[in-house]
Amino acid sequence: MENHIALTKKLHVLFVDDEWLIREMVSDMLSDTVGHVSLASNGQEGLDFYMNSLRPVDIVIADQTMPVMLGLDMLEKIKAYNQSQKCIMITAHSETKYLLRAIEIGIEHFIIKPIVFDQLDNILNSLALKIEHESLQKEQEKLYQREQLRYVYNKSLESLVNNIPLPSMIIDQNDHIITCNSEIFTI
Repeated sequence: MENHIALTKKLHVLFVDDEWLIREMVSDMLSDTVGHVSLASNGQEGLDFYMNSLRPVDIVIADQTMPVMLGLDMLEKIKAYNQSQKCIMITAHSETKYLLRAIEIGIEHFIIKPIVFDQLDNILNSLALKIEHESLQKEQEKLYQREQLRYVYNKSLESLVNNIPLPSMIIDQNDHIITCNSEIFTI
C-alpha cells in the first residue's frame, strides 16, 4: 500500500471539467492522492495547458460535455500528440457512442458520473503502477541500447587498430588500454 502512495504522489494530474464545484471537489480529493493537480475549465483550455505545461502531465482526466471543446475531442488531440498519454474520461452520459469513441481513441478508463472517489483512487493507483512499469522498461531499453553502442564502438576500434600495420593501441582517459593489435607485442 505504501508503494502505491509513493507512486501516486509522483503524479501530475490534469483535471478538466466545466463545472466549478466538481473541479474544486475533485481537486481537493486529488490533492490528497497525487503530487500535483492542474485544472482547466474546458477542452481547449485543457489542451492548451497540456501542450504548454513545463511539468509533464502523467494523467489527464476530462469530462465529456464542456463548452468550447468536448472532452473526447481534447483527449483525441492529446492522444494524437502523445499516444502513450494516460487518460480517464468522465461523463454523465452512458451512451455507447461515447464509450466506443473513447475505446477507439485509446482512453484507459471511462467513468460514469457521479464520481466515486474510491473507484477513481483505484484507477489512479493502477495507472501509477503502469506508468512506473513503462518508465522502468524505457530505462532498461536505454541501458540496452547504450551497451549495444558501446559494443559496436569497441568492435570498430578493434577493427581499426588491427588493420594498422604498425604497433598500435588505444587507451582511455585513465591510461587503460582499450584495444591493441598483435604488432604491439613485437616491441
